Amino acid sequence: MACSLAWYSVAAGVVSVVAISIVCSRKHAYSKEAVYSKEVIRAGEFGEVHKGCWKFPGKREIYVAIKMLKAGYSKKQLWDFPSEASIMGQFDHPNVIHLEGVVTKSRPVMIITEFTEIGALDSFLRQITDSSW
Repeated sequence: MACSLAWYSVAAGVVSVVAISIVCSRKHAYSKEAVYSKEVIRAGEFGEVHKGCWKFPGKREIYVAIKMLKAGYSKKQLWDFPSEASIMGQFDHPNVIHLEGVVTKSRPVMIITEFTEIGALDSFLRQITDSSW
């Protein structure tokens, strides 16, 4: 699956970021109205991950993980955020979290993935390692 990331504008000879667009052949960009948060499940220095629901037109709601940047993010963080989605969109394997889609045309920008009850892989692996010693 091919994904590309584009976001640029040139005005008076200066390139600046004005819009984010992630194009993946089997992924879709959705409006934030289709997604809603139920609870924050993890918070970091730059963002939060929420357990939420995603309503597809004409289909039932599904549980999803919604990753969002916190207010006050830097330009670099804004650049890195959609790059993460672009990388995730390249994988299609049952053992890898599936990228469901992105919300890029409004704020906050969101990366929407399948939801897993075990949470973040790094935390899960630490629990397994700690309990097995």
